[in-house]
Amino acid sequence: MDIFGADEIIRYGQKVRISANPYLYKKELVLGSTPHHPSTHCDKSHNQEASMHTQESYNMVWIIDAIDPNDRYERQGEPVKAGEKILLRHA
Repeated sequence: MDIFGADEIIRYGQKVRISANPYLYKKELVLGSTPHHPSTHCDKSHNQEASMHTQESYNMVWIIDAIDPNDRYERQGEPVKAGEKILLRHA
């Protein structure tokens, strides 16, 4: 439960965890972000690496934002429509 209540509607500005299909692996896989260090980093940006993990932590929390930076503040709390493009920002 967060500031948006306990309903099942996903809203802009809400913190979420993104899971893979449960039949993909024997444990639940959740999208997370790993900090940069010499052995682990994104090849293109050389910063954080996004990958699937089995152990839950705060590194697996994402915030849903609008694509257009001019609309992000105004869209906070609005439901995300199916098929709408979104920006996932690491919390």
